[in-house]
Amino acid sequence: MFDLEQAIADWCKQMLAAGIQSPVPLEELEIHLREEIDQRMKSGLNEHDAFEISARQIGPAITLKTEFAKAGDIVPEHLKQLFFALASIPNYQLATNMNTTNSNIEPRWVTYLKTAAFILPALFLWMASCVFVLPKLKDICASSGAVIPKFLLTAVAMSDLLENNLIILSVAFLVTLVLLEWRSRSWPRYRRLSFGIAAFSLNSTALIFITSLCVLAVFAGAELSLHTSPFMHATKFSPFTSVHFDPSNINKVTVTCNGSEYELAEIDNLPVTNILDFCRRQYGQPPFGEGWAQKRFAEDLVAVLSAMKHPANVDNTVRLTLVEPQTGRQKIIAHAKMTAENRAVIFQDRALENSNLLQSLPQK
Repeated sequence: MFDLEQAIADWCKQMLAAGIQSPVPLEELEIHLREEIDQRMKSGLNEHDAFEISARQIGPAITLKTEFAKAGDIVPEHLKQLFFALASIPNYQLATNMNTTNSNIEPRWVTYLKTAAFILPALFLWMASCVFVLPKLKDICASSGAVIPKFLLTAVAMSDLLENNLIILSVAFLVTLVLLEWRSRSWPRYRRLSFGIAAFSLNSTALIFITSLCVLAVFAGAELSLHTSPFMHATKFSPFTSVHFDPSNINKVTVTCNGSEYELAEIDNLPVTNILDFCRRQYGQPPFGEGWAQKRFAEDLVAVLSAMKHPANVDNTVRLTLVEPQTGRQKIIAHAKMTAENRAVIFQDRALENSNLLQSLPQK
């Protein structure tokens, strides 16, 4: 009974005896022989006839050795083979000198080398980001209050899983490759495609992951800058020397600035009604009420503006839009200076009101 594998092994021995080098190009010749056999068996031939016709199609060992010898010196020839292999032309001599039907089978060493060249940088960047960048980013997010997206947390969890099971997964991967190379005839046809898809997927995932880290770092850094602003450590500043609220109109605020009294319209282009509404939502909920919202507006303006994501300027100034009570004309002070002395005057002026607010709180 005809043994196809034994026939192929004997054919390889004939090639070696004739001087065809191993593993290259003998490995490529064997791949082409198997491809030719598969094609002919699919067309209806038995193993014996398919082998005989395919072997004749490729040619005798002496002829092949002569064709390979035409390339010249061995070093330039190896460099040329490497160049064509990396260009996805497995063997240009076979592709040009032989009448084979499948000449696009890439040698395994080329596939693995190219895959490693494409995958290793992505793996390195991914792992470096998880080890060095992500912990710091988590600290920044925790300090700034920014939320890490769920898909990033999922990616980190997967990275931790890979890291904790790296040896087991590597052994399983290598065993799978060995079995495919050893037992699967069709694997050489799909090897390059499989590794190409894997390399593309991994590089795309790493690129999206690192880009997401950069975007998150920008937003978290911006949030953190608000929380670490020098005004957060010196919030007892004010551009006014007095702040009074109209009992008949809770959104009307009268302030004293530079010795003159005005109705306050805007601070840094924020309408005063918006600022007051924010204070009511943040600080005026029961059991505190309107008085506590007004207290925070009058005494802690810097902290209120920072909480609204509109921190004061680095030179301790804000832009004020004021209305003259007698004429109704607007007056804009582009850089109203905020000082601790102004705020101290306001606090002293509101001492009685603050005492009443404390007494109004429910007793435990």
